[in-house]
Amino acid sequence: MKAFAPALDLACDHEEADTRIILHCLYASHHSTASSTIVVHSPDIDVFVLLLHYSHQIPQPLLLHTGSGNNRRIVLVHKCANELDSDICAALPSFHAFTGCDMTSASVRKGKKGPLKQLCNNHAAVEAFKNVGTNADVVSDTILKEIEKYVCLTYGKS
Repeated sequence: MKAFAPALDLACDHEEADTRIILHCLYASHHSTASSTIVVHSPDIDVFVLLLHYSHQIPQPLLLHTGSGNNRRIVLVHKCANELDSDICAALPSFHAFTGCDMTSASVRKGKKGPLKQLCNNHAAVEAFKNVGTNADVVSDTILKEIEKYVCLTYGKS
């Protein structure tokens, strides 16, 4: 009997299941036919945000089975990504981390919808969030100023 050898493509040291799920989706996409469908089962909004961000790299239909109890639903990830601008999808991970995710607290009394709407109407903020993390050592002053402006606008200040 042949021993199981894991694919080197799946080797990683990610501690978070959220990012491992994306790795598995990318692997499945590269190793399956175009007619295959990839289904992710998760109630976590972090996974949805990452799926939107990476959806352009996955040509197969990509579905998110989410919710719990009687509130289960299937989300067509590509449809949602297509309704958002590709730049917004690129900015979503840093925006989501900034406005509240599993590791950070949410924007005070703002939730997600208002700040997301504000982001969608602010190209400079989209570019700033899109570029957060492109340099592992530092966030530029330009990016910080644009995010500061975005926060001020979100709270109704100039």
